[in-house]
Amino acid sequence: MENVLVDVGTGYYVQKVRLLLSWYLLDAQRARQTRAQAVKHYEVKIEFIKTNLDTLQETIQKKQDNMSYLVNIIQSKLQSRPPQGK
Repeated sequence: MENVLVDVGTGYYVQKVRLLLSWYLLDAQRARQTRAQAVKHYEVKIEFIKTNLDTLQETIQKKQDNMSYLVNIIQSKLQSRPPQGK
């Protein structure tokens, strides 16, 4: 058995007794599970961001195309206007 101090917050500690071997095995198992869960979480997050990035790039391209089209129309209309004389 081993005594450990557990920080329970705001400067308070509780002394606990634990069995070293079983606690170590449980901690190792939890650490593997936690790591695997974290890796999975961030893989899903990365895929989500990539998908959103692709969608955003498509939206930006469409808006740039629309803007170019409108600029061309405005330029065409300005060029076809008769000159204004004083």
